[in-house]
Amino acid sequence: KQILDQIKTLEGKLSHIRDLLSSNQLDPNDFKEMKAEYQGNLERLEVKLSATSGEWANIQPLLNKGLENLLKIDYIYESGSIEQKRNVIGSMFPEKLTFDGIFFRTTRVNEVAQFIYLIKKELQPQKKRTRNEFAHLSAWEVPSGFEPL
Repeated sequence: KQILDQIKTLEGKLSHIRDLLSSNQLDPNDFKEMKAEYQGNLERLEVKLSATSGEWANIQPLLNKGLENLLKIDYIYESGSIEQKRNVIGSMFPEKLTFDGIFFRTTRVNEVAQFIYLIKKELQPQKKRTRNEFAHLSAWEVPSGFEPL
């Protein structure tokens, strides 16, 4: 967006100096110098813009592959080798994961996994509780077996 704004600004300046030249308010030699400068800047910005667009085009296949893998992560875990299971767990819990005999603990959960859990939680029907019966219980639930450090 910033590059597009800069390109529009330079195109506006080029148009303005053409108008000044046509109304004899600008010397032809000055026009040539200014035009060469603006054209050079425009070409550099257009190269930057095309390189940036190319980067996004290269990302699309990676995003598609990542989404495919995410949609079949349960199958990969269930049918995979120990190494594949380790990779799945490592991708969901990118930092140290410890087991104290009862609970798993980690300092950080992958953001995508957090969003999936949040969406799943929102889609589940809400429990109807009376205030007196469950006043001592928290309404917020942590995934079973996981506890932040």
